[in-house]
Amino acid sequence: MTNLSLNEWMNGCNIRPYHAILLTQSIENTCSELPIEASQCLKRLIQISSPLKSLQMLSQDADLPLCQVFELVAHLVYWQKAITVYPLCESNVYVLSPAADTTRFSHLVEEFVLTFEGMYLPVWLSKFSLPTPLGEHQQLLGDEEAQNEQLVQIVAWMLKRRLLIQLHTYVHLIPVSETDFRERPVFDIGGEDAASDSTEQKSPSPPPLPPEKGE
Repeated sequence: MTNLSLNEWMNGCNIRPYHAILLTQSIENTCSELPIEASQCLKRLIQISSPLKSLQMLSQDADLPLCQVFELVAHLVYWQKAITVYPLCESNVYVLSPAADTTRFSHLVEEFVLTFEGMYLPVWLSKFSLPTPLGEHQQLLGDEEAQNEQLVQIVAWMLKRRLLIQLHTYVHLIPVSETDFRERPVFDIGGEDAASDSTEQKSPSPPPLPPEKGE
């Protein structure tokens, strides 16, 4: 019964090559909880996983076919050992999740302090109260590699606990027929700038001066 539900879930699983995976536990804990007969390919994939790497990159680094990586990741997600996200990069825009527990006495506050010594979770949550690209947070911290690495770890920690959500911008193109394109006025094609340019080029010349009246 479990195998059947797993297969059905994998068939409808929406995993793409540009996704990345976040392990819900550390690499060591995840590997230790695997069954003895677990595939060595799965162990290798877990050990090289990173929120900065897409599944396409993991496929190349692990020397595994991409279709096999999809199957392994689907198993990890199904058994709640990992979640799929977009690889962390400077252009990613994150904001505080509406469902995030922001109370001062949340158990996540203590867990955050134990994970990141000297850090306070509410302070970091406030940094994402407005949608902000990850690159702007890097600029505030400085260019030191250690600080940037810690930022990635903090964002990954909050993503795994559903404290942050990522915002996306989608572009929709509406095709038009060739006939409609030809019949469209010139000022519609170029917009206001083109219309103003056309007006400037075709502006009428000033009228001639009237003849002088005789005395």
